[in-house]
Amino acid sequence: MYLRDISVGASESAVMPRGKTVRDFNRSTHHVQEIFLALMPERYSVDGTGKINIDIGPRGDEDQYVRLLDVSVYHYEDFDFHNYFLSDANARSEMILEVLERSLLAIAKRFKASTGPIRSAAKGTRSSSFQLTSFLPKLSKSTPSRALSLNVFRRIGADGENWGIEVRDRSGTLLKTLSIAKRIRYVKSRMSYRKSRWTAKGFEILDGLGNVTYRYDAAMLFKLERQVAKVSSARG
Repeated sequence: MYLRDISVGASESAVMPRGKTVRDFNRSTHHVQEIFLALMPERYSVDGTGKINIDIGPRGDEDQYVRLLDVSVYHYEDFDFHNYFLSDANARSEMILEVLERSLLAIAKRFKASTGPIRSAAKGTRSSSFQLTSFLPKLSKSTPSRALSLNVFRRIGADGENWGIEVRDRSGTLLKTLSIAKRIRYVKSRMSYRKSRWTAKGFEILDGLGNVTYRYDAAMLFKLERQVAKVSSARG
């Protein structure tokens, strides 16, 4: 089975510094694991499971590596949580990436899997400065007249996960950037933005149940189209 998900978080026995929680730590790792996963090839298997959980901190009586059907768990114990929270955002991201890379390489060694994709994704994650913008063709659409294109994007960084839309004209010129959601939780975004459509009310994004989770009013888009047409006419 190909690897499709990675989760990096604190182990059950991990102790956070005063004023910090396991939730704080787990949220701070999200962007690193998501950028890394986005840079991994779609068809790559480390240990035959679809998801790998990397638990950071003391493992107690548990084995360092456990494989349970479609999910495996790897415990990474050598980690200083106090120093982590004293570090700046970039240093924290690098610490998590190091844990992620070392853990996957250790698992790959156990199963004699190729380490090239892991090293390449780690290198790409560092080169990205821990920020990644992904455009989503499945959700992006053009206006009915084709004068404008609405390009839905997901932007991940240390400040969280943000979703938005770049509105461009036929020449590709950026006209407007719309915000869909700021600092949204990954689980919520995965469920909330599944498909899009045009209606008389405007451009809509729907969740998996068909509920509208975002709408940009049609009148606003048509107004922008008229402005673009007016500028083009003046130039021509």
